[in-house]
Amino acid sequence: MQKINKGQRMPLEKDLSAKSCRIGFRWDSSSASGYALDVSIMMLSERGKLEKEEDFIFYNNLSSGDGSINMDSSPFGNYKNTSRVMLDKVTNQVSRLLLVITIDNAVALGQSFAKIRDLTLDILDDQKNIIYSYAIDGLSKETAVIAGEIYKKNNEWRFMATGNGFNSGLAALLREYGSEAVQIQEDNVPPPVPPVIRQNQPINNFQQTSAPKNPVGSREFITNYNRRNQLVKRLLTSSGINSGRLSFSLCLDLSVSMSMALKSGYVQEIFELLLPLAMEFENNGNIPVFLFNDQAFLHQNPLSFANTDSFVNHEILFNYHLSGTKYAPAIDLISQKLNPGEKNYVLFLTDGDCEDFSAAEISLKRVSNSQIFWKFVGLEGNSGKYSFLNKINGIAPQVSDFYLLNSIRYIDENAFYQGLINKLANFWKK
Repeated sequence: MQKINKGQRMPLEKDLSAKSCRIGFRWDSSSASGYALDVSIMMLSERGKLEKEEDFIFYNNLSSGDGSINMDSSPFGNYKNTSRVMLDKVTNQVSRLLLVITIDNAVALGQSFAKIRDLTLDILDDQKNIIYSYAIDGLSKETAVIAGEIYKKNNEWRFMATGNGFNSGLAALLREYGSEAVQIQEDNVPPPVPPVIRQNQPINNFQQTSAPKNPVGSREFITNYNRRNQLVKRLLTSSGINSGRLSFSLCLDLSVSMSMALKSGYVQEIFELLLPLAMEFENNGNIPVFLFNDQAFLHQNPLSFANTDSFVNHEILFNYHLSGTKYAPAIDLISQKLNPGEKNYVLFLTDGDCEDFSAAEISLKRVSNSQIFWKFVGLEGNSGKYSFLNKINGIAPQVSDFYLLNSIRYIDENAFYQGLINKLANFWKK
């Protein structure tokens, strides 16, 4: 074992005598009660950017798209986090791996690395023998640290002990290294605020507030809206569906696995895409937004022309805690809030299966004779992740449908809108 210091660069492949290695993080958090530390690996391109979401390896994405990196779900030995890196399998488009450790929700909780003792990054061979050991010190107010880098020079992989700290957590790193596909736009991370839950007040009462009748935002946003609106009108007409006569509501998954989709701008893109369809039905210009994790909430501010351009960053991101995935509380809350005397369309966005299969089935059956059409949309193109939603045609076939997006990087707008209005015509004519 060789102990190395900050800034040292080591010939990784030569000392390993192999094309793979293991990465181990260990620390003492006995004096940091309530701290949650997360390790992640960013696979950067030649231009120093994280080009794809699957190149961001963390607790909810344990393997890289090319199969070169696998983070262990159960670390070995005394390590808090371990990963295996197969250097010969790293795609040619990747030239650098950032080894990152962050404190979850540190800014809001007033936490930093000052209380974390003996933070150490080890590079091990496949037999789990330590080759290099880097003790990271000198940290105080930092909430995120680039502990080390594995990079390619002259077609050979090398390791550098980095130890650079940041004060704005993972958000700062993603802003620095994220590409257009993986980027946080928010400049300041506000402390989380408790969600606003509307009680004993039907939606149609508090949605009477005035809203702009035309889109407000950047020129690109307005141009895209107008183009998409014309497409929506054509598709609705060809499906025999007229505008109006239907109230539109949105329901969004806030489970832990939604973290990257929220922070990368993907959910924001979905909101902007669905707006033209929603506004064809929601005549007062206000779209109720329900949110759910282990519980369900009705967000204080509806989606409208005035705020869609930045809704995820300003209204959702950092304002809610991400946790589990339970459909039943959301279905129950929505059915309680919507006006039973009019037809309603609920767009239900989720990235994976629910934890409450039986309860969700009971809730959906209970509302199957109501005036609500449930359009469940899978945000991750893997049908195997949605065992419950794949069966909803047998639970509430007349009032529900499941549409799976094929790609989170490219969305065909025509197919997207067709997917959202599929089966709606039959419900419309009831």
